[in-house]
Amino acid sequence: MAVKLALSWLKQGWTTFIDPSREKRLENYTIDLHKQLAQMKSKFQFSVAAESLEIDEVERPEVARRLYRRCLVKAWSDGEITDQEKRSLNWLREALGLPENEVATLMREQAQSTFSSSLAQSFADGVLDDDEYATLERIAGACGDTAAGFFRNQFREDGEAFIRSLFLRVWEDGRMDESEWKTIQSTVKRLGLRDSEFRDAICAPAQQLVEHFLTDFKSDEEISNEEERFLEWMLTNLISDHDFTRYVRAEVAHVKALANIRNGRLPSIKAFDDVALKAGELTHYRSPAMFTYFRRRG
Repeated sequence: MAVKLALSWLKQGWTTFIDPSREKRLENYTIDLHKQLAQMKSKFQFSVAAESLEIDEVERPEVARRLYRRCLVKAWSDGEITDQEKRSLNWLREALGLPENEVATLMREQAQSTFSSSLAQSFADGVLDDDEYATLERIAGACGDTAAGFFRNQFREDGEAFIRSLFLRVWEDGRMDESEWKTIQSTVKRLGLRDSEFRDAICAPAQQLVEHFLTDFKSDEEISNEEERFLEWMLTNLISDHDFTRYVRAEVAHVKALANIRNGRLPSIKAFDDVALKAGELTHYRSPAMFTYFRRRG
């Protein structure tokens, strides 16, 4: 697939190099044919129209694809495609002489674009409600798929970006309550993602948020009990990287230790039997030592 795309790109680039006016010419042909199609409707004949515009035989297949794509984009402009529009597009495919598999590819590409836009709008408020999900189902259904299947099979890369965007949008206030967390889990489940896949998708932004909080704690040189509980909740529910979790907990312990020292609460150790302590005294450090002093002779 990658080789095929590369060859297609090279071919297109070379064609543009030797015929720089080709792109504009093909676009003008497409616009003129679309006008004739709108006027003649079912009487439209591609070969006759192409002949009247003096379109070269070599360029007619590309012009036909562009005309079909133009009509396809218009049909999807309202976010869905009706049965009547499907019949009209099927008639147009036959009139243009386009192969069924090529048209199916164009249909799925446009459905993907529409699905992507609709999904982004649905995530604008951080919630995927029933009506929004039904819209996604109709879009995917136009290609014989479900919203969950469409998302999983066609939007792995973009879908993860959407999930990360949803996650960050919920975190805009710097907190996440239980209802917000359940909302995200419900959205993820509807989109057909397993919990492990979801955690992988939010791994990077979740770690960035934890790092941000750590920076704040270090800047403040202290961390409250509430902040520590909140950070621990994030580590338990959102972070699956055990090395990162250990690192964060060690950093939190370090910040707390320094804060205690500044406030006069030094870390203490177990008292030893050979050390005489007064009531209330604590041992903070034990180490071998040598005391040197000078005596003045009389």
